[in-house]
Amino acid sequence: EITTRLVGSEMCIRDRAKDSMTWHELYSKMAKYWLLSKTPDSLLPYADKVIDFTERQKPTPRVNALKAAAYEYKATLHQKFRSEIDEAIRLRTKAYDAMMASDNTGRLPDLCANMGDTYGMNNNMVMAASWYRRALYLADSLGLPKTKNVTIYLGLAQIYRNLEDYTRSLQYYKMVTQSYDCLLYTSPSPRDA
Repeated sequence: EITTRLVGSEMCIRDRAKDSMTWHELYSKMAKYWLLSKTPDSLLPYADKVIDFTERQKPTPRVNALKAAAYEYKATLHQKFRSEIDEAIRLRTKAYDAMMASDNTGRLPDLCANMGDTYGMNNNMVMAASWYRRALYLADSLGLPKTKNVTIYLGLAQIYRNLEDYTRSLQYYKMVTQSYDCLLYTSPSPRDA
C-alpha cells in the first residue's frame, strides 16, 4: 500500500514540480526511501535517473550535491546488500568528488567515514585509516560539533586495533568515551523535552 501511495504521490509531485531539478531531487528522496526499505534494489532506477540528469547539467553546487547523494546511495547498496566492495569504492569516490564541489559539504565527514568502512571491509586498513583521518580533518575544518566525531573516533580505534597499533587504538577509544560522556551531560533529559 505504501508503494502505491508513493507512486501516486510521485506523479502528483512531478506535475507540480517547477523544474527538472526539483523533480530529480524527488527522485533522490525516492532512492533513499528504497535504500531503507525491504527492497533496496528498487533504488537503482531512481538513482540512475538522477545521475543521468546531473551528468547532462552544468555543474553547480546544487547539481553536485544531488549527484553525490545518488552515488552514495548506490555505493551503500553495493557495500551492504551485495558485498561488492570494489564497486562501492568506485561509486563512493564519485560521490566524494561531487560532494567536494557541492553546497552540502557538511556531509563530507560522513561520506569519508563511510569510505573508511568500505576500505576496512576490503581489509585495506591503511586506506581505511586514511579516509577516517580525512573525515576527522574535514569535521574539524568545517567547524562541526565535536559530538559528531564519536563515530569517526570509534572507526579509527577499530582500524588501529586491526593494525595492532594498540597505543593509538586506546587513544581513540578514550576519545570515544570522553565524547560519549559529553553527550550524556549535554543532552536534554526526557523531562526537559
